[in-house]
Amino acid sequence: METPVAQLTVQEKVQALAERAKQDYPESWRPDKDSPNPLSGEVVRYTCGPTANGDAPIVVIRDTAGKEWSAWLLHTALLAAFKRSRPQPGAVVFIQYEGKQTSSKTDREYHAYNVVAEGADDADGGVDILDAVAPAHDDADDHEDEQVAAEGDADATPF
Repeated sequence: METPVAQLTVQEKVQALAERAKQDYPESWRPDKDSPNPLSGEVVRYTCGPTANGDAPIVVIRDTAGKEWSAWLLHTALLAAFKRSRPQPGAVVFIQYEGKQTSSKTDREYHAYNVVAEGADDADGGVDILDAVAPAHDDADDHEDEQVAAEGDADATPF
């Protein structure tokens, strides 16, 4: 049986954090490439990762086969959907990338997503990390050919 976090010593907590810091990001979810689309599974945790435009929020999702994926919340529509539904670790989510679409109001292209979360909570509270990071990156095409920072290029972001 695991010791509850509240009962751990500071040294044990620091050691656990050091182990977490050594972990690499799971493979990036790239629905525009060879990643599964839709992606569904359990929210494992939220974290941030470095991009050329500053830190970006990441949600780690464990799919039904047990594989973990890093879903970088770079696009405005995807970040907004997570802010609205605020799925907590342990919740099940469904994310489908629907490709580029054109806004009927602005005529701008954007990356469209359909996100459904178990126990969606539109009330205050929830995932503070999404509120703490800088605004979502533009949906402009400047991210199209870049690779994920965790996959080798520290200044890059996924599509």
